[in-house]
Amino acid sequence: MKQDRIEEILRNGYQLDFANVFNKAFENYKKIALYAGLMIFVFMVILVAIIASMGAAFFGLASLSQESLEGLSQGMGALSGTALLTFTGVSILFSSLISPLQAGLIKMAYCANRDEEFHVSTVFSYYTTSYFPQIFVATFLILLFSNGISMALNYSGIILVGSILSLAIAFFTILTIPLIIFSEFKSTGCY
Repeated sequence: MKQDRIEEILRNGYQLDFANVFNKAFENYKKIALYAGLMIFVFMVILVAIIASMGAAFFGLASLSQESLEGLSQGMGALSGTALLTFTGVSILFSSLISPLQAGLIKMAYCANRDEEFHVSTVFSYYTTSYFPQIFVATFLILLFSNGISMALNYSGIILVGSILSLAIAFFTILTIPLIIFSEFKSTGCY
């Protein structure tokens, strides 16, 4: 059946009606917006609490003086080379660890599109599957490559090219996670 559909598209082309696609996407959005929004809100509250408590534990509340807050307001340009590399490494690692959440949101949208039941736990489902290492490694490598090129070009003084290349890499790799999770998609269970 899939092969017949592909051959039909090759013969006749594919007609795309934007209004139809938009309406279907909006209907899907309405089905998952509450779950996804709640999950993102709870996750961000927990993340802010963890970061605040770690900051207070490592640096202490007394060290938050006016001078240190002014240093933070200067942004990333004030960081030294080692501090910038450490910050970038931690950011890449953290982003790679939360990338299965994006896969869970995609799965939730897939289930909503097929009118199958899904729960909030669907968002976290890719942490326990065999796809987790693939998603983690793919995200880690893409971010490492993108940030490495961007930082190298920024240090060489070609800031605009570094930003453009970083955006181009993000654009061309945006389908990485969907391709990983749907490459061998055999089950339709939306637990």
